[in-house]
Amino acid sequence: MQKDTRHFSSKRSMMVFSMMLRELRLIKKIPSLFIMVFIYPILIMGIFFAIYNQGSITQIPIAIIDQDQSVASRELIQKVAASSEIQVSERYHDLSVAKKDLLAAKVYAVIMIPPDFEKQMLANTQPEVTTFYNNQYMTVGSTASRAISTSLSGLISEIQLQKMANNSIPTAIGKSQLKPIDIDLRPLFNPTLSFIVTLVSGAFPAVMQIIMMFAVTASIQKERRYQPNLNSLRRLAHNNPFTFMLNKCAMYFAIFIIPLLLMDIIMINYYGLSIQGSLPLLLLGDLLFISSSLAIGSMFAIFIADQFTNFGVVGIFSSPAFGFTGLIFPRLAMNGFAYVWGGLLPVTWYIQLRLDQTLRGLTSIEALTPIFFMLLLTIISLSLIGFKFKQYSKQGGK
Repeated sequence: MQKDTRHFSSKRSMMVFSMMLRELRLIKKIPSLFIMVFIYPILIMGIFFAIYNQGSITQIPIAIIDQDQSVASRELIQKVAASSEIQVSERYHDLSVAKKDLLAAKVYAVIMIPPDFEKQMLANTQPEVTTFYNNQYMTVGSTASRAISTSLSGLISEIQLQKMANNSIPTAIGKSQLKPIDIDLRPLFNPTLSFIVTLVSGAFPAVMQIIMMFAVTASIQKERRYQPNLNSLRRLAHNNPFTFMLNKCAMYFAIFIIPLLLMDIIMINYYGLSIQGSLPLLLLGDLLFISSSLAIGSMFAIFIADQFTNFGVVGIFSSPAFGFTGLIFPRLAMNGFAYVWGGLLPVTWYIQLRLDQTLRGLTSIEALTPIFFMLLLTIISLSLIGFKFKQYSKQGGK
């Protein structure tokens, strides 16, 4: 009995291996599929790392309108220029000229210092410095605004504390008067404010999802040119959708796991990403992300016979992936349509799992939620494939 079991297992392994070689030969016959599978993932990963290599936004160009031309206004400009996040690239005398450059995106913020700035500072009254910033680019605008606010508040506090000291008011008392409530801000889960650990973790898997779905769709559509009902493949799989998935997609598992693991290796060893949660859960998430994406792509290919219609449907389904994942806009704030669509995308749950096991360190039962949904998407897709196989069998294709 044990010998028979080993023989069956060996026979199954040899069959899977032969199907992997068969799929590899098919990939080599289709140049576009070969590029999509072997070239695009590495190329796109390199592009993303190159784009976000700096990690955070620095040296945002801003402009200054100094209507005071005083010692205090020059100190303010020096304080602003000392910030690493912004760079004083232009100085104007006219707000209308500054507005044109702001609209043209030559600068992303304009600081206007009023004529009586130093006078108000010396009088210990509240000076008003106006800042205009381009929030069309929300991340850049918010970063510039935060850096300017920090610089201005810091300088004003320093000047007012100095004036109080000159009036024989102790520094400790002066600080309490300027800031009666001490606020301790501590950014959680991404304390370095690096774009690498968040955007690349979301953008690259979103693109990988599209590649995986298109790859398996193109492969199955190639098979359907010669056997519309996929007769030989279904016979090899005994009309079992799980066996069909294993036979058809084993090679894609082996290929697509490489860029996902490579992304983590680079982020951990070069960009300092730490695994705060469970590494086995993260690896399981890689496998389920690939399986659910391939299962959904296979389902579309099997249900939709026309190749161009099939590609269109896959594109429409997977392309909004990055916008609906909740990485750049909270899913809870989305309307029902976007929320449900995002939940149908494997990458939504994969990104959540990645953030849970790297930045958040979530190890409780809640960490299994994305695992459950990726598994559920895989099972539903394969069940629908099984339903279609039964229809093919009833039509006469065994």
